[in-house]
Amino acid sequence: MVMRWLCSTTLVLLMPLASAAPLVLDGDNRVLGYYANWQNPTNLEYATSSSGYRFLFDRLSGKIDSYVNYLQVSYVSGDCTGTMLLSDYMPPGYLMPLYGGFDNAHPAPLVYTPQVPVHIIAVSTASFVNHIGECQVENRAPANYYVALSNDPITTGMTSSIFPAPARVVSQMLFFDGFD
Repeated sequence: MVMRWLCSTTLVLLMPLASAAPLVLDGDNRVLGYYANWQNPTNLEYATSSSGYRFLFDRLSGKIDSYVNYLQVSYVSGDCTGTMLLSDYMPPGYLMPLYGGFDNAHPAPLVYTPQVPVHIIAVSTASFVNHIGECQVENRAPANYYVALSNDPITTGMTSSIFPAPARVVSQMLFFDGFD
């Protein structure tokens, strides 16, 4: 009986240590999210926001990025208006900039797919936002998409596609007592 209590108490005390994911901090020591892994060969890294949305980031440039540069927001219309669509190649709960060719002075708006997204099967698109933020007309063959939404910081936990660089990854245990 004592042995069972001792073992269960030890496991309960060690659980926070076993489940503690490293934190991603921006250059001002604000928490961006929880570190997940490195994306080879792009040198981008995955993290999850405090609200559970996955994103890629470049720790040296201070940017949130998208999975390689071909992941684009598409539209059924020919003028990049209406419902935004994001390839279902990425999992639900993904956050990314609307386009990739932005700088720190001109951040790109963020878009995301909800945790439980609307899935659209075999739809043809007629336009997309290219890497410099311009609408490009191109009829594409039917593909599967998730409906993407404009960023809502309350939902995603992220406010901008840029952050003070450089980011760093630290142990949560540094902040265990509320101090760093």
